[in-house]
Amino acid sequence: MATVETAWRKEKGRVKYYASEIPVNLGDIVELRVWFQWRRGRINYVPGISEPHSEMEHNALFWIGIAREDGKFAADIIDPDTGCTRKIVRFVSRGSADELPSVPEAPWE
Repeated sequence: MATVETAWRKEKGRVKYYASEIPVNLGDIVELRVWFQWRRGRINYVPGISEPHSEMEHNALFWIGIAREDGKFAADIIDPDTGCTRKIVRFVSRGSADELPSVPEAPWE
């Protein structure tokens, strides 16, 4: 288990998708598992690439932001041991970082 001293940080390299060497980029098209169903969305926040957001980076933990196709926002934690997403987020394809919705102000569901 990671401690504050050993946890992944932005300075240690890019965030990657679970069990792969594919780096997470803004605009990537992904699928996110929500209540046993896969929902499609686009990455709209990546620590180290996006401007820092207080709700997405704090207490030595980091989250990626996902703008879902149904108009909702989701955030998923980056594993502090590996610097990877959890397996509930899977890469589909590269997308454009143009016209991404911004991360909403907290609180959100």
